[in-house]
Amino acid sequence: SDFKKNAGGGKVSEKAKKIASKGKYLLCVGTLEPRKNHKVVLDAYDEKLSSLGINLVFAGRRGWCVEDLLSRIDKHPKKDNGFFFLEGENDETIDYLYENAWAVVFPTFDEGFGLPLVEALLHGAVCAASDIPVMREVGGESADYFDPKSSESLSKMIEGYLSNEESYKNARERAKKYKPVLWDEVAATIKEALLTIKK
Repeated sequence: SDFKKNAGGGKVSEKAKKIASKGKYLLCVGTLEPRKNHKVVLDAYDEKLSSLGINLVFAGRRGWCVEDLLSRIDKHPKKDNGFFFLEGENDETIDYLYENAWAVVFPTFDEGFGLPLVEALLHGAVCAASDIPVMREVGGESADYFDPKSSESLSKMIEGYLSNEESYKNARERAKKYKPVLWDEVAATIKEALLTIKK
């Protein structure tokens, strides 16, 4: 989280600006692959969230072993009109999407560390993450957690934010207080562990 941003000079895509102008949206960042579990988010959108007037944005690349999901995305009846899939966007556009997201969803089944969750929290975004140990380690009390196997669990969380403004404000405040682990701290922890093992 403490790397300095490169001055890439890229421009925010017009499509991203248009999406943000259409109102509240849930953002899901990452390559489409089975472990990233985009399906549960799309299920929640189709079953409940779309009817509540919230939009959904997937931002990432087409991955592997997700042919059924990709077919569903390409043929989705609300594609580009409530549901959006942005591919190959630059860093400036991703930053813009984080900054303007009503909430960020991170539904992964399995993760090494979960840098997109760190990125989202550093933008002060309300974060709904899968209830797995690594996500709790990364997000702590700054994020909220749902069952990654249950679209209903995610829907209830989002519906709770929508129906209770105080709850949403609280989630936003917790996100703003997020303190990420710095690379130097990680390196020091690893060094200490290795020295302990050596002894």
